[in-house]
Amino acid sequence: MCSASLGQTNTVPNVNAGADKVLTCTTTSTTLNGSSTTAGVTYAWVASNGGNIVSGGTTATPTVNAAGTYTLTATQTATGCTATDVAVVTLNNTLPNVNAGADKVLTCTTTSATLSGSSTTAGVTYAWAASNGGNIVSGGTTATATVNAAGTYTLTVTETATGCTATDVAVVTLNNTLPNVNAGSDKVLTCTTTSTTLNGSSTTAGVTYAWVASNGGNIVSGGTTATPTVNAAGTYTLTVTQTSTGCTATDVAVVTLNNTAPNVNAGADKTLTCIVNSISLNGSSTTTGVSYAWVASNGGVISGPATTPTPTVTAAGTYTLTVTGSNGCTASDVAIVTLNNTQPNAGVSNDGPLKCNKLTVTLTATPATGVSYAWQGGGTASTKTVTTIGTYEVTVTDNVNGCTKVVSTTVTEDKVAPNATADNTGGPLTCIDNSATIRAFPNVATYTYSWSGPNGYTATSRENNVSVAGNYTVTVTDTQNGCTKAATTTVLQDVNVPTANAGPDKSLCNGTSTTLTATGNGSYLWSTNATTATITVSPSATTTYTVTVTGTNGCTASDQADVTVTALPSSGLTGPNEICGEEYAVFNASPSIAGRLMPGHLEEEQAWMAMPMM
Repeated sequence: MCSASLGQTNTVPNVNAGADKVLTCTTTSTTLNGSSTTAGVTYAWVASNGGNIVSGGTTATPTVNAAGTYTLTATQTATGCTATDVAVVTLNNTLPNVNAGADKVLTCTTTSATLSGSSTTAGVTYAWAASNGGNIVSGGTTATATVNAAGTYTLTVTETATGCTATDVAVVTLNNTLPNVNAGSDKVLTCTTTSTTLNGSSTTAGVTYAWVASNGGNIVSGGTTATPTVNAAGTYTLTVTQTSTGCTATDVAVVTLNNTAPNVNAGADKTLTCIVNSISLNGSSTTTGVSYAWVASNGGVISGPATTPTPTVTAAGTYTLTVTGSNGCTASDVAIVTLNNTQPNAGVSNDGPLKCNKLTVTLTATPATGVSYAWQGGGTASTKTVTTIGTYEVTVTDNVNGCTKVVSTTVTEDKVAPNATADNTGGPLTCIDNSATIRAFPNVATYTYSWSGPNGYTATSRENNVSVAGNYTVTVTDTQNGCTKAATTTVLQDVNVPTANAGPDKSLCNGTSTTLTATGNGSYLWSTNATTATITVSPSATTTYTVTVTGTNGCTASDQADVTVTALPSSGLTGPNEICGEEYAVFNASPSIAGRLMPGHLEEEQAWMAMPMM
């Protein structure tokens, strides 16, 4: 709506109330989204059909909290023209379907149950809550929770789209009433009544029976019936189980045993020996009116009446006495008859053998006590001394059982002397090696060695170093038998000196050389360090040359040769240094010496040189 002056056109403003909205159980208010593309407009909302504006009724976006029709009016302030639009708000608060399922019953055996919740509404969640003693074991947020206690279980179903919820209840009860049980009267077993029947019962219908024996009891048969057969004293527990609930109850019947046995005593054990070959047993009983019966086992033999308390037996074994009382109960006891025919643990030894240093041997019989001795050849002591080899017997008698044993020992002799030998190494003694090693054989740890030799030499080692030639004798002693044997070794000596000749003395003029030749039986060493027999020397002064000859034994000999050197005389010759062609020269010598002219050559011309005569 709007008004206009003559010749003027007024345009209605644009208006849009926005999309319709939906309220739910959880969305209890919403904002409308009005708008206008026209500038300079104002907004005014009006609610109808149950709608309610909470705030912002003069804005484009009011808040509303009820289903209804909401009309937006946009007014252009410049022209006063208006336009309207409508937004509809609806309410979706329909509750979801919920069913907690059937009630359940717990029993003595069914200790947990699964609740069967459900909903026909799509898109829902489940939440169980226990009360009145209930307990949720698992699945509290599923449709099928597991519970293990009687109580009230409330299932809440929530529709996720609207947040709306609905609840239902399942009740779990407990049926654990115990059945009636009676194990019956106690019973008594005796020596003749060896089994009995127990009389269990229950006034509860639909039960089963189960017997358990303890404290020595034994069920022969009928262990799952009300009336089992038993054959031993003990405690018998009857368990009655109600099949519908699994609940059980127990009762006890006690079976005792009256089987007092008569007193019995088979008497002391007895012993047969090498000299005692029969014996009487001494059975007895303090109970009156009993009978006796002996039985032999393990080799035993009863030679006298077996129905008396005191039979005669002749063999080792087990003898069982059974005494029977007037109530038919019996008791047994055992007497053991052993046979002590064990020979003495005899032995005999000797401290031999006879040796070079041991001329008697002591024979010793064992054991030392509780026995007597009889030696072959005489003697009743535990020891005997002998001086010859041979086998010696002794009879040893056990003083308790009279049993004997003959034992023997053999006396031997060990008079073998050592297989002694001697040698030496490193000889003969020479000028360069004046030591030799004398050795004794064999090398045995239990042997000792005693040496003697030149110049009062003595030693006790098996090997010794010596430096004097001669005969060395070793006495080898076997310390185990004292026997000895001697052996000798000879240490030789080679100290012969070789011959040495340096040859004749020589003379020469200074500046010349000569040859020296040595002779001898060995190697050569000159004072010039030359090692040949012949050497050439050219001393400038008179010199003595020494040659040393070394033999194969290291011994040496020396000789000398003197080489005398004669000095050249001074010529004192004067004159021209050279002459040419047919020229002549005059030379003056002082002192005067005999001489001759020697032809020479100088610069391809004939020349003469005066040289002294030799």
